Amino acid sequence: MEDGIIAELMEQHKEIQEAIEFLRKIQFSKNNKEVVKQFTLIKELISNHINAEDQFLYPVLEEKALKNNIIKSNLKIFAKEWDLFLIQTNSYFDQYSKSIDNMDFAKDTTKIIVALKQRILKEETILFKDYSAT
Repeated sequence: MEDGIIAELMEQHKEIQEAIEFLRKIQFSKNNKEVVKQFTLIKELISNHINAEDQFLYPVLEEKALKNNIIKSNLKIFAKEWDLFLIQTNSYFDQYSKSIDNMDFAKDTTKIIVALKQRILKEETILFKDYSAT
């Protein structure tokens, strides 16, 4: 069952990355509605992923952290980084979810893509490993 949860979370990571990559490709589109629609999809994918992690991943990790100081430390680091990440992504989505008229959009989109990819990589290499640890 544990492998199924990790596989599902990794599939969600893939979907998020694909949606963001598509946004990057259409960011200069004259069709603002298509870009806003993609924003909505990405926000929904991230929200669903967070809910899945909160329901299935973090309770197991928190239980393991009671007996493993490395996992406990990793959870603290991830929580702190997550707070900063949410501030960055919420600001980005608030700024661009209705209109993409700002010339900083490409630069800001690249920052978000990099931040998401880094977060996904860290989750997959650290948290998912911690989850699977005995």
